[in-house]
Amino acid sequence: MLRVLSATYRPRIPLPVPGAVEVSCGPLPDEAAHFQLFCDEVLWPVFHYLLDRVPLDHAQWELYQEVNRRAADAVASRYQRGDLIWVHEHALLLLPALVRERIPEARVGLSLSIPFPSSEIFRVLPWRAEVLTGMLGADLVALQTAEHVRHLASAVKHVLGVEADVDRVVVEGREIHLAAFPASVDAARWQALARDPAVQEESREWRGSADVQVLLGIDALDESRTIARRLLALDHLLRTAPSLAGRFHLVQVATPGPPSQDAGCRVQVRELTRRLRDAFSRRTWSPLTLVETSPSERELAALYHAADILLVTPPRDGMNLRAKEYVATRVHGDGVVVLSEFSGAVPELRGALLCNPYAVTSLARTMGHAVALPVPERRERMARMRERVTDHDVTMWAASLVDNLRRKPPGGRPRARLPSLAPEVETLRQALRHAATLLLMLDYDGTLMPFAAAPGLAAPDGELLDLLHALSLRARTHVHVVSGRTRESLDAWLGHLPIGLHAEHGFWSRGDANAAWVPLKDPATSWKGPVMEVLQHFTAATPNTFIEEKTGSLAWHYRQAEQRYAQLQVQQLRLRVQELTGTMPVELLQADKVVEVRLRGVHKGAVVSPLLQRHGDPPGVAAFGDDTTDEDMFAALPQHGLSVHVGPKPSQARFTLADPHAVRALLKSIL
Repeated sequence: MLRVLSATYRPRIPLPVPGAVEVSCGPLPDEAAHFQLFCDEVLWPVFHYLLDRVPLDHAQWELYQEVNRRAADAVASRYQRGDLIWVHEHALLLLPALVRERIPEARVGLSLSIPFPSSEIFRVLPWRAEVLTGMLGADLVALQTAEHVRHLASAVKHVLGVEADVDRVVVEGREIHLAAFPASVDAARWQALARDPAVQEESREWRGSADVQVLLGIDALDESRTIARRLLALDHLLRTAPSLAGRFHLVQVATPGPPSQDAGCRVQVRELTRRLRDAFSRRTWSPLTLVETSPSERELAALYHAADILLVTPPRDGMNLRAKEYVATRVHGDGVVVLSEFSGAVPELRGALLCNPYAVTSLARTMGHAVALPVPERRERMARMRERVTDHDVTMWAASLVDNLRRKPPGGRPRARLPSLAPEVETLRQALRHAATLLLMLDYDGTLMPFAAAPGLAAPDGELLDLLHALSLRARTHVHVVSGRTRESLDAWLGHLPIGLHAEHGFWSRGDANAAWVPLKDPATSWKGPVMEVLQHFTAATPNTFIEEKTGSLAWHYRQAEQRYAQLQVQQLRLRVQELTGTMPVELLQADKVVEVRLRGVHKGAVVSPLLQRHGDPPGVAAFGDDTTDEDMFAALPQHGLSVHVGPKPSQARFTLADPHAVRALLKSIL
């Protein structure tokens, strides 16, 4: 079973992936406070744009390095060959590179739930190069939004002098993927808590007997001053709209902040609370209740269930999970989220009311809008948010992270390979010839057939048809063509042959000539309209390009375009699509002169396991391909599988052949 080593600094909810093993990487108790001071007073403020709070002569950098080295030793001591290693959060930003030094072949991922700042902000760190180098030891860096990905790519360029290709960067021959993976919550658990009778009873106690709307804020007493800004906005709202007095009540939960910040913030919040009560309280109504505590999960659920409106207004955050927890608990379908426009949750929670938390008037105006929002509009907005949170929960988030990391080349090794030498080809030929049973998985374009100027011009010639037919008749040999082509094209060209066909990178499969086409999953099509508009814009602006629509994907072809201009357009197109699709169930794929947007989880690697089961996991398994789309197929092969890359491009494959003519010659030689 696949194991995932989940490297953390503080105890956390376990990564919801079968086979996850948590490795605790905290410092010794007598060092913990100093280490946490560096994380809280240097890294956290920089990443949240609070530059005036940063003591740049902080003396704990050496301790930060030492804790990360100890963490690397802890991970290396638990590592087993084939494990995936996942590193969490800003306390361990140096860990990926340190693990890479100790375990060169490991697959390493890094996820960051706080925002990654713009390069101008990030570069104030004296140790900016060391931090980036540490992060880029990973094969996959998972951030919260496409904006954060852009910021990281820009920092890599300005600090390390390495140009990123939108969401890819190559360092010392390794390709690192920078991607947006918005974190999520256990929606089912929060829904169950909201339906718990004990939680509902506690919720009624929070609401009391008065018929007023409950506004809820849950924030730390830290230097972001989130609570103070909110109380100032409440003061402004009640002074400018006195008719709202008595219609709502704010429950403000103030959780402890970092020790160095908590005391001063607590004094300020208590003073603002006193002033508000003195100015606006009536005999039967008070504008707010201040709760100074860290609520348990059940207490949070009761608060969420009691609140008509949740206020999530930090000046900056990565992905605010409180907003998603609240949405998950709204099982009756009502409720409002007031959200900072600088929150990482904005692209996902499209039904929220947005505000500028730095502007007291904007925050006050949005709070008033939320109180007055008609019930039908509240329910419509909440329905949109609930659909997103329940469909993309923490399990899907974690599975997507692990699946993407699993498909990376082991250890992120340099993927460039020299052309095959004759002895290597002979080794491959002998392995294919002498396999007791052989399963062949063959890409089409660039592997069996040379590339054509247009998709319709790549029909198979007689030689290829004869070769595939002969292979299908070979004793104990199973032939499957796995292509990005549509099923209509494969049916027209190869449908009469007794072989398996897999179209659109495995979305459609047909086991043999007499079988029906079966989809890998139900196609979701709501994303196609917005993506099509973007592709049409770039098609109009880039001569000799065109769009190909498939069941589960849209592909933008630029093989016939002027390449220097097309490459510039590709970068802009990928950026636009990535920003657009951050909350959609799709992923962006850069193939050979093609940019493709396809349903997430649909790739050629998904074909491998069903074929192994269908044919009894034969001793001879070989996959041939020429493109990045085929790397997923190579990664999914069993350990004894033979991966064969066609052409001069970098690949993780064990063998390389020069071109489709070499592929045909090899396959003929085993007949």
